Amino acid sequence: MIGIGIGSYSYPQAIRAAQAGLAERVTPLMLAERTALLGVNTLQICDNLPLTDCSDTELVELAHFCAENGIAVEVGTSGIGAEEIEAWAAIGSKLRARILRALLPAGLNVEELIIRLLRLQPVLEEAGLMLAVENYERYSLTDYAQVLQALPEEYYGLCLDTANNLARGETPEQYVMELGTRICCVHIKDVAARRLPSTFGFVVEGVPAGCGIVDIPGLLAKTERAAKNYTVILEQWPPELETLTETLAQEARWVEQGIRCLQRLTGAFAAGD
Repeated sequence: MIGIGIGSYSYPQAIRAAQAGLAERVTPLMLAERTALLGVNTLQICDNLPLTDCSDTELVELAHFCAENGIAVEVGTSGIGAEEIEAWAAIGSKLRARILRALLPAGLNVEELIIRLLRLQPVLEEAGLMLAVENYERYSLTDYAQVLQALPEEYYGLCLDTANNLARGETPEQYVMELGTRICCVHIKDVAARRLPSTFGFVVEGVPAGCGIVDIPGLLAKTERAAKNYTVILEQWPPELETLTETLAQEARWVEQGIRCLQRLTGAFAAGD
């Protein structure tokens, strides 16, 4: 492991409320400042707070602050279109990012995905980026394995999200077993299952890291044995409460609680426990 941190999906409610004009604007620099205050060393800014909307001045300020405070920046987009990846690779270069997280578009077969991804390699190589393909329910573990095993490990890895593939009945441990050596980032997102009042089914909801059904200690221990250089990013599915003020306050508390949990666990790894 080379770092733990937060991302723009650590604060999805705050960012969504700000974009709707209901709360204070959330900027990448504000997230970097929060990263420093939390005492972690990694910040991942994804598509819900697009850096493509930032001015050159804002990107320079962000890069300077992160360099001054020892914060590694990771960037993320929502697709794998050539122009999109080129734009994000340019931003990644300005921020000295190592990882560009991306989501695979729906409706393609494995062969089509491999062809599209391979076309991006010159851009990734020039920018010094690893394209971190994030798992989610549009594709199965088998699909991700076939895709990544056909791509060079120097430029393509797995961003393992702990909750995205629950809809397929897949567990994060299965991903570690099959693709552990390709993991370059882990999104820790804890959830709990609540039975419906009718008793006919369950609802899966976000909870603070360490309070749900994800075996975070076990998963990180397995990842530590399998992966080489990877980061751990706290993400959340915080519910809406009665008021926006309560919702945002809870979200911020969950971040602090989740980071303390991750610091405790990763500290144990560093100590050899």
